[in-house]
Amino acid sequence: MLTCTKTDTQLQFLDAQIQEEVRAGRLSESFGTQLLPGMYSIPIHAVPKP
Repeated sequence: MLTCTKTDTQLQFLDAQIQEEVRAGRLSESFGTQLLPGMYSIPIHAVPKP
């Protein structure tokens, strides 16, 4: 699996964005690490605005 190294600040920002999107109903809670047949996981990227 290809991963991208993130700093603690980047990880905190991503976590906050994910939680905000879950609260707004635009993302679902995590299904965990074991996907069922036919399921796939898309990459998630976020860029802080200045």
